[in-house]
Amino acid sequence: MSNDYNDEPQDSGYSISVPEFKEWEISKYYDYANLSADFEDLQELNRQTAAARVALFKLSETINRAERKAKQAKVEYERAYRRKYIESSEKTETAKKINAEILVEDLENRYMYFEQLASELNRAHYAIRQELSALQAVGNNLRQQIKVH
Repeated sequence: MSNDYNDEPQDSGYSISVPEFKEWEISKYYDYANLSADFEDLQELNRQTAAARVALFKLSETINRAERKAKQAKVEYERAYRRKYIESSEKTETAKKINAEILVEDLENRYMYFEQLASELNRAHYAIRQELSALQAVGNNLRQQIKVH
C-alpha cells in the first residue's frame, strides 16, 4: 500500500507559502521517559502524581495562550482578507477572492499554526490526564492493600 503522505514538499512550480509547524516535546511538561514502574513505593507514586498534576496546570495555561493567539490570528486574517478583497481591482468576484486569499497567505499560515499547536497541546493534556487517572487508581489500590495488611 503506497503512502500518499510524505515529509518532502512537492515542487508545484508556483511560489506558495505553507505553515511551518515547529516540533515540540511533551517532556517539556511531563517526563514519560523517567516514570517508575515500582509502585510499591508510595512516596514515588505521590511524586509522580504531583508531577502529572503540575504538568496539567502548565499545559492548561499554555493551551489558553495558544487558543488566544489562534483567535487573534484568525481575526487578523479575516479582516485583512476582507480589506484585500475590497481593494482588489480584479474584474470577477472569483478573481477578487483568489487574489485576496493569495495576499493574506502569511496571516492564514499564522492562524493555522496556532490552531494546530492548540490541538496538539489538547491531545497532550488528555494523555497526561489519563496518566493522572491511572496513577490515582494505582494509589488507591496501594492504599487498600496497605489497609489489608
